[in-house]
Amino acid sequence: MILYRVFPWDPGAADDQPGGALFTPPSAYGRFDNPDLYRGLYCARTPAAAVGERFGFLTQWRAATFRQHGSRLALATIETDDVPLSDLNLVDTLMSLRVRRVTEVATRDRSLTQPLAARIFKSGKVGGLAWWSVYFAGWQNVMLWDHTHVRLQTPPELLSTAHPAVIDAATTLPRMLIL
Repeated sequence: MILYRVFPWDPGAADDQPGGALFTPPSAYGRFDNPDLYRGLYCARTPAAAVGERFGFLTQWRAATFRQHGSRLALATIETDDVPLSDLNLVDTLMSLRVRRVTEVATRDRSLTQPLAARIFKSGKVGGLAWWSVYFAGWQNVMLWDHTHVRLQTPPELLSTAHPAVIDAATTLPRMLIL
């Protein structure tokens, strides 16, 4: 499986260390985070989706958009063995989890989404979750808690307003690119 991720890149960092493409700090901020149980590696199925998820809340994207605390943001192409995922876009999955309303998944209310992710993790049946983007339903996001066979496929690519994934995401959402 090929996945994509936007992250603050330190070219001198090891892939699994701060500044590396595969680094996942413990966090309780993400929709499906449960730091007591796992470190979630948030990714997307397409480069544009990874960019859109990271910057979708902004209406204009400019050079400064692609910097974070002094680091340049980059796009990583990640490869992993096929990991079974709990696909929260499928009715059968939602029914098996006893999710009565799609809004229980689509919400940004972490008091609903984090316990759901914990329940799925504790089942031991899957290595992560998949769900649709809040910015564009045609994009699918993936969060892996099983990092066993995750590796960087190619060197990260620095993002800019000229990067094809940035242009694709800006066109899809739509967002304004300021050159």
